[in-house]
Amino acid sequence: MDVTEYHGNNLYRSSRRNRLGLLGRVLLWMVVGVVVVGCQQELASQLPAKPPAALPERECWYSVSILGVKVGYQHSRIQPVQHQGRWLIRSETYSQLCVHRSGTPLVMEMRLSDLTTPEGVLVELSSQTTQAANTIRTEGQVFDDQLILKTTTEGLPQESVIPWKSNYGGFHAVELSLASAPMKLGQTRTLQALVPVVLQVAKIHLQAVQEEIVQLPGGEFRLLRIEATSQLPGGQTFQDTYWVDGTGLPLKVHSQVLNAELVATSPQLAQDPAGWEKLDLALDQAIPVQPRLVRPHQTSRVRYRVHLERGDPAKVFPNTPYQELRPLDPHTAELVVWASRPTLPAPKSTSAYEKPSAYDRKANIFIQSDHPRIVALAKEVVGQEKNVRQQALQLERFVHRYLKNKNFSTYFASALEVLQTREGDCTEHAVLLAALARAVGIPARVAIGLVYHDGKFYYHMWNELYVEDRWIGFDATLAEGGIGGAHILLAHSHLHGASAFAAFLPVLNVLGQGLRIELIDQQ
Repeated sequence: MDVTEYHGNNLYRSSRRNRLGLLGRVLLWMVVGVVVVGCQQELASQLPAKPPAALPERECWYSVSILGVKVGYQHSRIQPVQHQGRWLIRSETYSQLCVHRSGTPLVMEMRLSDLTTPEGVLVELSSQTTQAANTIRTEGQVFDDQLILKTTTEGLPQESVIPWKSNYGGFHAVELSLASAPMKLGQTRTLQALVPVVLQVAKIHLQAVQEEIVQLPGGEFRLLRIEATSQLPGGQTFQDTYWVDGTGLPLKVHSQVLNAELVATSPQLAQDPAGWEKLDLALDQAIPVQPRLVRPHQTSRVRYRVHLERGDPAKVFPNTPYQELRPLDPHTAELVVWASRPTLPAPKSTSAYEKPSAYDRKANIFIQSDHPRIVALAKEVVGQEKNVRQQALQLERFVHRYLKNKNFSTYFASALEVLQTREGDCTEHAVLLAALARAVGIPARVAIGLVYHDGKFYYHMWNELYVEDRWIGFDATLAEGGIGGAHILLAHSHLHGASAFAAFLPVLNVLGQGLRIELIDQQ
């Protein structure tokens, strides 16, 4: 089957006068949306009735799968638009994913939009993430050497600034580059582009390695395989593979993250819900441990052997005063975790304690510690208690009791939303505890990692509060007065700024990468 027949099967629609392809990125825990860019109608009469022939127009549908299971679809479109008296290119992506989380179905939506000049210079962008009633919106505009971002969730909008260069691309920079100048076998290319959700500029290296016969819903096709390596400022790297046709349009994409895959298909097949909701991101990603821990959350020290089939544990598990990694080989390490409780002395460790930053004390769009309701509640909880350790313990116990409906249907609500709904999972416990702690002057941040339960480790969020002279772990989902050796840390974050979700990147380096954990001994 040739490319003309492929077009005829409605796998995608493309204007033959353009070469602009569009590829969406699947991020496992959220969705990103578009705010449609308007045009200045009063200036339209000054422009040609039709866009210049060089401007692209293309539409494509993809079926989306994670770990081999279909979870949803993606619809992508690129088209010329009139904007403030000139023709620009608008790139849009909408995705809908349906998965389970500990048995609870979740429907997530992604929306992304870029507005660029025909030369590829970014003008403005927007994103939106929605799950259930929770929505996070980000809008950005380029002014000279800055990208000004405004992020909105419950509470006041928060602005942030990213230093910007004219050669930086937006969310769809890779797709625009591949389409405007399709790569040839053996070629390489390096771009810098803003990554959705984490809102950081990544350096992306593309290499066209070989031509391959690829099986797609419309038949077999000879496509160019392009390997992409994305490196973020913090050093995290991610691998993607694109299979593109002669016009630079990706017809299949595979991502390292959760082994996600996009395959070009018809709108009907893409939106067919058959097979959706079969993937449980919590239960299917649980990591069994042998032998089992005994009274895991009362342990004072636990020693593990960790193995990462497709990675290096030394690049995943940080060394902290409460956690020490000893590499054994490129894929295996011994990990020692000490209990972190305000009633225990600090363990003897070579790692120094970080001092709290200003962002560990300040309010932000997720942790509204300056809101009158949160301030009043925090003061009520601690009462006349002056001892900071006792204040922290009281706050941990309060949040544990306050969330009446402990469920997995909430999508990363802010502290103010949790205060109103009194429901959620570990993330909602964590943001509320952080907000209450900051409201009474205790520096607080969230921790992301793994927690042990009934023979398995699950991905989890808890807190670290700076009590007197050190960071101490607290977990309001358990309310055990601190944490034992059954919490394994991957990262921590103050959740400030547009790139708050960058804290979850270490989790993406572990998900689907063949992590195995073995218990050596415990105390």
